[in-house]
Amino acid sequence: MKQENSRLFLFFLLVVAVTLFTFLDSWGFTETSEARYAEISKEMVETGDYLNPQLLGIYHYHKPPVAYYLTAIGYKIFGFNEFGARFFLQLFLLFQLILVYKIVEYLYNDKKLALLSAACYFTMPILVMANRNLTTDIFLTTFILAAINHWLLYITRRSGTWNLYVYYLMMGIAFETKGPVVFIFLWSFTIIYRIIHKEKFKLTIHQVLGFLLFLMVGSAWYVLVILEKPELLDYFLFKQTVNRIANKSFHRDQPFWFYIPILIGVLFPYVIAIFPKIKNVFQKSKSDKLLIYNIIFIVLLFSIFKTKRIFYVLPSVWMIAILVVRCLKISSPKIIKSIRISYIVLTTLYVIGCLILFFINIENITISVMQLTLVLILFGIFIALYQKYFRKQNYPSVIAMGCLFFGILIISGSLFMKNNRDLINSFKPIVTFINNESDAPNKKVFAFDYLISSVPFYTDSEFYTVNYLHDTTVREVQFQDDEQYKEYLLNVYLKSEATRFEELLNSGKNYVLVKKKFGVYKPFQFIEEKLPNKKDFGKWILYYN
Repeated sequence: MKQENSRLFLFFLLVVAVTLFTFLDSWGFTETSEARYAEISKEMVETGDYLNPQLLGIYHYHKPPVAYYLTAIGYKIFGFNEFGARFFLQLFLLFQLILVYKIVEYLYNDKKLALLSAACYFTMPILVMANRNLTTDIFLTTFILAAINHWLLYITRRSGTWNLYVYYLMMGIAFETKGPVVFIFLWSFTIIYRIIHKEKFKLTIHQVLGFLLFLMVGSAWYVLVILEKPELLDYFLFKQTVNRIANKSFHRDQPFWFYIPILIGVLFPYVIAIFPKIKNVFQKSKSDKLLIYNIIFIVLLFSIFKTKRIFYVLPSVWMIAILVVRCLKISSPKIIKSIRISYIVLTTLYVIGCLILFFINIENITISVMQLTLVLILFGIFIALYQKYFRKQNYPSVIAMGCLFFGILIISGSLFMKNNRDLINSFKPIVTFINNESDAPNKKVFAFDYLISSVPFYTDSEFYTVNYLHDTTVREVQFQDDEQYKEYLLNVYLKSEATRFEELLNSGKNYVLVKKKFGVYKPFQFIEEKLPNKKDFGKWILYYN
């Protein structure tokens, strides 16, 4: 039975890998986060400066560099393209599934539960969303899971003391991925584990050396850049840490209850089983209590923080997946049936929605023949597997149905994003038009009053950011070594810069991107005069001569 579960898990990983890498490069980078990470990593490779991340030629110290390094390695292997940028994102999700499997084995000594927990984790909507968007969150979660995995090996004495050093090493790399937030997830898990299992902390030479290893790895980049620019110390401590916790920063302030609907969404349709059975699960084992206490602590803490984002709690979702399986195991056939019907309804509605959008012309929404054909084929496979395997009244069947449903979403969704780039805020069609419209060697592209990171990724044309009223175009230039950045950042609220902008449009082939809802402001009517041609790209108008 154990060998069968191991073989099933390997088959599951293979299917997930095929799902994740299929059509991975079919859609362009989405603004703003993914495009920003992709462009910073590209500039890192081009400049050879792996110490100081740059975005459009301006130093960008918002995050430590591990996510950029991994993306840069992807570029080195596959070239400057979407597949190279997203490659390690998919690989790390596969690592997460393996780590969840191993952690459940250590906590519960149950290979079947380990397999189902990993599969259930794959059906968490927040994981799928994070995996299709290049940010730090997938990488951070992987390093946290790796750290927990090796800490459990050490604390349960299943393997040697070297696991303690790997724990501290993973903590250091996680710190270099997203900073101090790593402590919340790792320390809460280890402290709560010790309390529940009555494991006293013993300060040994290995603990001291391990912590020194963490300090060396976790602080390496910070120390190097602070030695070069001492003013960064205050920036890291206050603006990037304290302000995010205590103040409204980066327009990410949300109400206290922000994560409640998110958790309900993450749990759908499993929420049908969770609410009536969580009390029973709570009384089952120390491992269940460990997970429940951790989830409660993490959600409450992040709810208190002023700055909130959906993916901030991603490193705790694996624990939710395990509890879901534990609740499903003791759920009644009626509840299992309800969840199974929910997945049937969700899948059927998705297929019907694709059919409607294909035959009814809705502006700015396109369902291609290829996408519809693929959806119908996958739906046929879903129905066939349901008839053969998933009609059984058992909880593994609903998890398998969830995996199929999200597999359909991931594969067909990639084609949807390819054909509806305006909906996902991708500028690839615009840049493709610019590249094809003229082969003039002196083309200039201007983004008016909006920070767009992906345009220079797709074109060799000179790219300018025109800063007027929108906050995204206000760049942090206090760390620049010189004023060379001013050549491509036009602060047109200054009369001299507005004049220079107008003069730049007098020569060569020029393209100006203006957000449609803002239009061309009165002081800059010369854009329409000097660039008489225009093309509508949904949310944007492209003016050109």
